[in-house]
Amino acid sequence: SNFLNFSNASSSRRGGIYTDDTQLVLLSDTFLKFETGSPVTERMRITSDGQVQVRNQGNTGADLLLYNTDTSIGSNQMIGRLGFYKSDASGSGVGVSSSIQVRSDSSIGGKSFMSFHTDDGTPEQERMRIDSSGTTTMIKTSAGSSTTPLVVRNAASANVGTEARLFLSTVANDDRGAYISSIITSSSNDNALILATNSVGSAPTERMRITSEGYVGIGGSPDTRLDIFNGNDFTNVLSTTNMVRLKRQNNDGNGQVNGIYMGVSGDNGASNAWAGMVVKQAATGSNAGDLIFTTRGFSDSI
Repeated sequence: SNFLNFSNASSSRRGGIYTDDTQLVLLSDTFLKFETGSPVTERMRITSDGQVQVRNQGNTGADLLLYNTDTSIGSNQMIGRLGFYKSDASGSGVGVSSSIQVRSDSSIGGKSFMSFHTDDGTPEQERMRIDSSGTTTMIKTSAGSSTTPLVVRNAASANVGTEARLFLSTVANDDRGAYISSIITSSSNDNALILATNSVGSAPTERMRITSEGYVGIGGSPDTRLDIFNGNDFTNVLSTTNMVRLKRQNNDGNGQVNGIYMGVSGDNGASNAWAGMVVKQAATGSNAGDLIFTTRGFSDSI
């Protein structure tokens, strides 16, 4: 091999370039530094432990650009790929652990998509894709009860009130929208599910909660299987915005019924009897109805 040595007479530090039949090697016993520009400025550094640093000054940031110069690029053709290789007892770089890929979304123009890949024994398994319109798709190929393609986890603490949110918004750079969240409600790490929406440009407000016991609360935190809250306003309970309404959407007809029913199960698991409160339409096409309270055998008709 041929060796070109660089050293400082006042220091034991040295570096060099050498070649053999297969490779060109740059070496340093401290770090390698690459400079460009006028005035000359450091742009990249490879440290003694193998860390690669891309450096830049100013407000443009430090860029790492991968260029594909193929002018006949086709749909789904690889534009660039950042791969992460693993090593084991059989050697170095035996397979790809993960990769981030950018591929062309069409044969002409600037459209592209980005995909994220992992290796579960079969290399290059796509797990997530962000297409040219910004739509994100999570992909999981394994079967079984553990097929959870998306996990949102807040691991900051296990304190009561710690929350993990999935936020949905149609306004750019704004907190207006809706969210679904899981929140710790006790020191035993019980969790409740929260649904929140916003109105009139405000931040989201909790609208419904399902507790760790399965209780459902609309407008507040429930103490029973179903609690519907109206704040402290008892003067407006029957307004259309505060009432609980059961609405039948099919064609009207004489005898149409909406109602609330409470059933009792017998030994065979069938509902043998029930009690209920129902509204029965008076006649076809009529807005009038009868309010009926009834207790009777399950097989009887209203």
